[in-house]
Amino acid sequence: MTLVAPADVPTPARPSLLQAILDAADTPGTTVISAVPGAGKTHAAFEVIAERFLQRRLQRVLIAVSSTAGAGSLAAQVQRDLTELFQALGLTQGVKIIYGRAAVQASTPAGEDAAQRYAAQFRGLWAQAGVVIVSHAHLPLLSVLSGPARALRDAELLIIDENPTSSLIVTADTLVEAGLARLTPQSFLAALVEAQYLTARAAGQFNVRLDRPETYGALKKRSLQPGWALRRFDLAAPNFLGHLRRLAGQPFSAAHRVAFSQALSALLAPTKATERTADRFAEMLAREFASAMDRISEGDTHENRFGLTWTYGQGQPGLGTARLRFHLLPTLPRRCPTVVLDAYATEPEYRGVFEHPRHVRAGPEVITQIEVAPALRLDPIDLRHTKNERKLAWVLMEVREFVRASPRNTLVVVHKALLDPNSRSGRRFRELAQRFLGDEVALSDQTMEPLTRMRGHRLAHWGALNGSNRYAGWNVVALTSWRLPKTYAAYELAARLTDQTERKAVLERRERAELMQALHRSRQHRTPPGQSRPQLLVAFNPHELCPKECEAEATETCKHWQEFGVGFERYLTDAPIRLGARNPGWSRVTLGVATEVERHCGAVPLLALQTLGLMEPPTLTPQLHRDIGRASRTLLDWASRTPGSALHQWATLVGWQPCDDLPEFLSRTQQAWLPFFVTPVRTNVKVGETLKFVEVFAELIQAYPEKQTKHLTWARTRSQARKAVQALLSPLPPPPTHVTAFSGR
Repeated sequence: MTLVAPADVPTPARPSLLQAILDAADTPGTTVISAVPGAGKTHAAFEVIAERFLQRRLQRVLIAVSSTAGAGSLAAQVQRDLTELFQALGLTQGVKIIYGRAAVQASTPAGEDAAQRYAAQFRGLWAQAGVVIVSHAHLPLLSVLSGPARALRDAELLIIDENPTSSLIVTADTLVEAGLARLTPQSFLAALVEAQYLTARAAGQFNVRLDRPETYGALKKRSLQPGWALRRFDLAAPNFLGHLRRLAGQPFSAAHRVAFSQALSALLAPTKATERTADRFAEMLAREFASAMDRISEGDTHENRFGLTWTYGQGQPGLGTARLRFHLLPTLPRRCPTVVLDAYATEPEYRGVFEHPRHVRAGPEVITQIEVAPALRLDPIDLRHTKNERKLAWVLMEVREFVRASPRNTLVVVHKALLDPNSRSGRRFRELAQRFLGDEVALSDQTMEPLTRMRGHRLAHWGALNGSNRYAGWNVVALTSWRLPKTYAAYELAARLTDQTERKAVLERRERAELMQALHRSRQHRTPPGQSRPQLLVAFNPHELCPKECEAEATETCKHWQEFGVGFERYLTDAPIRLGARNPGWSRVTLGVATEVERHCGAVPLLALQTLGLMEPPTLTPQLHRDIGRASRTLLDWASRTPGSALHQWATLVGWQPCDDLPEFLSRTQQAWLPFFVTPVRTNVKVGETLKFVEVFAELIQAYPEKQTKHLTWARTRSQARKAVQALLSPLPPPPTHVTAFSGR
């Protein structure tokens, strides 16, 4: 049977994809299918499901996606697409979404039992639906499910959309999702005491340290005092487990493991219905804890599967309660054929997650053209400094010109921290984005949702792109690089890979893959022949995501990027921004303005550059206030005589009002130059380096127009310097109230 292909999926990719998924659905075990994003993997899987339903060869299908919460989630999109396909084919099977406990808790009205509502989702599950959609977070539960959720294990086919490995880890939250009690450090210690591994006295000593983490040698170097932002302190496994081993004074034996598992099971099971699930989780925890203790005793410092965490926030008197942290890899059961749809799958990433997975590549090979602009690179952390805020302003103006020049919609992607209204960096970014993209972007308070614009352009963080197909045909501008959290390698990868070198290689490749996943939201490779392709612009060097030994130029395709089928080319910015330049337009503008000032008075007084906002005055004294006030009238008069000049342009932007309030006036003048990538400097040295190329400015002279004042001046002679300062400070009538604006750049 052949189904109608969606209009946006190219036909050359479909035969190989359909056949690969059909073969995987008939083969026991796990098959990982790779194809470029946008090749139609998900739609092909839908067609396979529909075909098997029509042939009555399949009745129960479980689909796992990245998220199920929210009306705009990927699960909702899958439910909608499958329902439409089934209706078009006359199929009566339903499609149901299973929500996690947290989502159910959030939607439960006051007075109702959230646990009962969660369990109600599974009653008569397969009688209501032929397809059930869950999140990746449910996958670890498949190995230990009991109670109502065990119905998920009756699926005849499991399809996992996108890379699930980050969620295939058992954590403290997994226990809660399974309906068990949260395991605390205190209860963990109590179980060790019951297993006769620790004495009550040793556990008491440990409890003291839980309340006073500063007594740990591993944490003494860190500031544990309440600060201005949320902080997190982790005690990694080598210190945590090593200290337990020293307190116990004995190895963790097989008898200890059995007794520890029994004690944990009793702690985890809040009801009789969850005893079986608690037994399985307790057995896993005891087994992994015993293995970790053995590795610690052998000197393995890379073990990080158990640890402690403390957090505190602003205004809190001290650290909060310690939490037990663990990241363990479950063994998923081989109950039915499993198909994983992952665009950039590799064998090391899935090692240990599935038993002997098969890897199949399907679909066409495509070349993705990416433009590179390293000079526009932003670092969210560095935005706390004013100098980088100026760089951000210039970058946003460059983005504005990019958006205006393209007929396509544009998606601008940044690090999540830049859209966080609770952080300083986030507030400054939103403020500057509103200012320089105000006509183009309307900012939203929903930091987890894309920030929408009038004509369809959007500003979003990286996480908002996961699995989204709404940006096909859009330009994509990445202002910050894709980086996975440091905890991903330390915790999630540590649960799967014991070798640190291998973990690092997998982390770097995963970051490159995630960047490509995001850029492929534009579906550049699906542009019809003869049409211009969407632009993909990255404002950083893509080789930042390569190993340190990679020395490729920004526009070179190194061996680490070759497997992704990309070609890099340099993007020429409209702004004169160079890599590392903090004030790219200052020299050009200062030289032009100084040349005009010299034409009017025969030299270049430093006072003129301070009045024009190109130099910052050292101190705002009353005398300097008066001098800048007089100089502003003179400069405005000179500007009115030379339409089209740099002075005239400055006067137009500042407004034709002389200096009355010095701080406000200086702020206004400095802001006037910002669109030209100019900010004031504080040192005369840079001015001298800029002006030394013009003969008349070769020497710095101190001019004394009056006995009580002195002004530095660039001039040939002291006489010329004195005359220039006198001309600048001579009394003048107010300047004209209206002058035609200079529109040139």
